[in-house]
Amino acid sequence: MGIDLAVTGNTGINLLNANGVGLFEMNFDLENGVSSKIGMGGYDMSAGTIMSAINGMSTYKTSRDILNQGFSGDRAAAMRMLASYAADETDERFEQLMNGDAEFTIEEGDGNAKTEQDENGRISMRIDSQEGTNGDLLTGIALIHEAFRNGLDDGETGQQQETAESVIHHTIAAQMVGQGYGMSSLSDSLKDEIKILNSEGGIQKLAQHAVENYDWSADYWLLTAEGNIVFDGKKDLYDENGELLRKYEGTGGFTDSLADQLGISKQEASQMMVDAGWTYDSGTFTKNDGEIDVLNDSSEALTTSDNFKARYFVQRDYVDKLWSDFGGDAGAMVESLQDNLQGSFASGEFGGVQAEMLNMTAGLSDFATVYDRAMYGDDSDPIAHPGFLDQERFEEYSQPAVEEAFNRIREGWSYDDDNPMYELIGDGKVIDPISGFDYITTRSKYSDGSEHGWNGGEAIDFGTDKNNLPIYTTFHETIIADRNSFSWADPNNTKNGYGLNLRTSNDFFNNIYGHLQPKTEAGETLNNIITTSMSRNIFRFSLPPGYNFGNVGNTGNSTGIHLHWELFYK
Repeated sequence: MGIDLAVTGNTGINLLNANGVGLFEMNFDLENGVSSKIGMGGYDMSAGTIMSAINGMSTYKTSRDILNQGFSGDRAAAMRMLASYAADETDERFEQLMNGDAEFTIEEGDGNAKTEQDENGRISMRIDSQEGTNGDLLTGIALIHEAFRNGLDDGETGQQQETAESVIHHTIAAQMVGQGYGMSSLSDSLKDEIKILNSEGGIQKLAQHAVENYDWSADYWLLTAEGNIVFDGKKDLYDENGELLRKYEGTGGFTDSLADQLGISKQEASQMMVDAGWTYDSGTFTKNDGEIDVLNDSSEALTTSDNFKARYFVQRDYVDKLWSDFGGDAGAMVESLQDNLQGSFASGEFGGVQAEMLNMTAGLSDFATVYDRAMYGDDSDPIAHPGFLDQERFEEYSQPAVEEAFNRIREGWSYDDDNPMYELIGDGKVIDPISGFDYITTRSKYSDGSEHGWNGGEAIDFGTDKNNLPIYTTFHETIIADRNSFSWADPNNTKNGYGLNLRTSNDFFNNIYGHLQPKTEAGETLNNIITTSMSRNIFRFSLPPGYNFGNVGNTGNSTGIHLHWELFYK
C-alpha cells in the first residue's frame, strides 16, 4: 500500500466495518484527503487487512508531511517510497531529509548516483534523472539504494559491504515495485538483479554481483602547491585550497579518474601508482606493504608531469588572479607571465616546467584576446563588437554592501520565505541581476505549495513584463571551463528543466541561472570564452560583477519569459 500511495498519490483499503455488514472502504488521496463509504463486496476479517488500514493512515500522514516540507514531483514520490520501505537505514535517512540534515537532488546525467558527507556530517545525495514513464519508480529505488550509503570512505572491506547492502535493498524494493506495477516498469538491469536475488544462494550471489559491477571505491584527487597530486577522498579535481578545478564525469574507478584528470591513458595512470609504490588496500592507497597510508598525505603525493604542473601554475598564479592582481586586464596577465619566464631564464632557473609554461603563452594569449574583447569590446569596431562589462554596475556591485548582503543571505539561510534573499534580491534592492523593471513572481514555494528549488537549492523567479532584459553578474563568479557550465538542461528537448542555463560559483553560493534566451550576442560571447578556455587548457575563469552574460528567456520548463535564479548553499 505504501508503494501504491508513494507512486500514484492515492490508494484504498477495504476494512470490515464495526457491525459486520459489508465493507468499510477507506481511500487515501493526497489532493482530496481521506474518504470512506460502506461497500457490499464481501469482507476480509484478517488481521493483515486491519493492519494495512492502520498503516495506510500512517502512510497518508507521512505523505502529507512530505508535501508540506516542500518536496514535489519525482522528489516527493521518491521520498514516499523511502518512507514506505521501513528499514532502519531508510527511516534514518528519511528523517535526515525531512529535518534538513541531508539533501538530495535529481540532475541530468547517465543514471548514476553519489552520496557525500561533509565535515559537519551533512549528507548530500545526487541522483541522475530517470527517463521514461516510470522515472518516478526508478528514482525512488535509487534513493533507497543511496540511503544505505554514508558518504564516507569506510575502507575497502567497508565500501564493498556498504555497496552490497545497498544493491540488495534496492533489489528488494525493485521487486516490490515489480509485484505492484509489473516487471515491465523496471529496467533490464533491475530485472536481472531480481533474478539473482531469487536464485539459490541469491543474497550471496547478489552481494558478489554488487562488488564486481558497482563502483565502490573512494577515488578522488587533490593538488599540492607543487602541482603534484594527493589522494584525498573527493572525486573531482581540487586545487590546494579545496576549490574545484575540474569535475570527473566518468563512472570508472580510481585509475580511470586519475587518468582523466591528468590527461593521460589509464595504463600511464596505473604505472604512475606502481612507480610510486602505491597499492590499493582497505579502501585507500598504501605503501610499504600497508605500513604507510597516503590518504591526504602531501609528502606521499604522485609526481605529475612538467606539462601538468605548468597548466596548474598558469591557472593558479595568473588566470585565477586576473582581477586581484591584473585589474581585469588579460593582456597584462600574459605580459606578466612572459616577463617572469624571461627572468627565470636570465637567472638560470628555467627548467622543464618553465619550458611548458612558455609553450602555453600562445594559448593564454588567445584566451586573453577573447576575454578582453568580451569585457571591453573591440576599439576598432565598438558597434559591431561591444563589450559586455557595464562599468557602472561593476563599480556598484563592487561595493561592500553587496558582499554584506550575500553574507546575510548565507548566515540567515533557510528553505522558506524567511530566507533573506527575498528581501535583498530584486529590482531596486542591494542585489539586482536584471537591467530594467522586474518583479518577484515566485519565492520558495509555488502556489500549490510545492518546492520552487528544483535540485535542493532555494530559488527566486523574476518576471519582466515579457521583455528579454539583460542579466548581469552581481559578484565575482567562477565558471568551470566545461561543456556543462553554459548549456541546455536537455539538448534533445529545449522545453525540459532549466532550459538554457548558466552555472557559476562565488564565495558564498553555487548558482544556476535558468530559462535563458538562446542565441543572444551576450550568450554567444560567453560561450566563446568557455570553448576557448577548454581548448587552451584553462581550468576555470572568473566573470566580474556587472558582466552581461545573457538575457531573460522562456526556455526549458517555463510558462513565460522570466529568470529562475537558484542558489545552492556551499
